[in-house]
Amino acid sequence: MVCRLVTSHLADGERRLRPPVRDFDGVVPAKDANYAMSPWFFQILMLTVIAATAALACLSDYRHHRIPNWLVASAAGFGLIAHAVQHGLGGLTFALAGIGLAFACMLPLWFMRMMGAGDVKFMAAVGAWVGPQLVLQSMILAALLGGAIALAMMLARGNWSAVRANFGVMALKFSSARSAFSDIGSVGSLGRSNGAMPYAIPLSLGTLCVLVCKMTGWWEGI
Repeated sequence: MVCRLVTSHLADGERRLRPPVRDFDGVVPAKDANYAMSPWFFQILMLTVIAATAALACLSDYRHHRIPNWLVASAAGFGLIAHAVQHGLGGLTFALAGIGLAFACMLPLWFMRMMGAGDVKFMAAVGAWVGPQLVLQSMILAALLGGAIALAMMLARGNWSAVRANFGVMALKFSSARSAFSDIGSVGSLGRSNGAMPYAIPLSLGTLCVLVCKMTGWWEGI
């Protein structure tokens, strides 16, 4: 009897010390939550789909300078269905909010010709899986990574004149509303002069970094 009580006490202590399994939005599921999949499996599924989509998008963007519509549509549709099955109407709303925020942030850059349409749709597909908060963080990190990679590529070539010219072009682009939405400083014009870097690469890196940090808890509060 004493042994049974001690064993029970130790088991209760272990359960209290063990971190609770959280759903991807950070909420500990209720005991009676009727999820179609365990939160851990759902996170692994999310990471697998996003990583596979990102790899194919980067490969296609590098080889053909475009991201196929079937790829992003499939990823977005799968994300909507997965969240709807897992969380019901709340999950569907969460996924749609991620898509909407991605479009809201990326479409202005497309109108300004600083971003390809495939990049916009790729981040919308990501938003269908990770929701509005993480897709915003992914886009911010991707912008920082993209700028750093582009600058490093130009410096590695020793092309200082191109660095100065690009800063001048961007200053000119944002000098007026008319020039902001013109071909000045567009992806095509900068690509022709310096060699285009597929922007799917920094978008994918930013997304995967944020996602892994969130899943592992390394970046607490992300």
